[in-house]
Amino acid sequence: EECASLQLIYPTQEYVDGVMATTGKNITCLKMNEKKWYKNQDFPREYFYKFQTKPEVQQEFGDFAHHTKAMMIMDGQGEVQAVYVGSHNMSPGAWGTWVQESDEFKMTNFEIGVLFTGNRETLNRV
Repeated sequence: EECASLQLIYPTQEYVDGVMATTGKNITCLKMNEKKWYKNQDFPREYFYKFQTKPEVQQEFGDFAHHTKAMMIMDGQGEVQAVYVGSHNMSPGAWGTWVQESDEFKMTNFEIGVLFTGNRETLNRV
């Protein structure tokens, strides 16, 4: 089975709704879940993969909203080549936008992330 060359690991709306129901907290940090983004016909759904908390982490810490998102860059055989972990949402505010009819890129916010590269053993631990 061929896999996407880019995989975005992101909390689903179901996950966010579950955390809000058990904690009573309103979570607004996951902008990708807004209908204007996700329901857009050009939204790249094929690159998104479900975020899940490991059972031992959930048991120790309970339900909480993870703000971390991850990207995995894969080769043609599905092997991980690089992993990026950051705090970014999937929005123009987090990634910036091209200024129309210009060669400028407008940034309105700053996010932080870490890019991991290396051998398979290292990347599998990430």
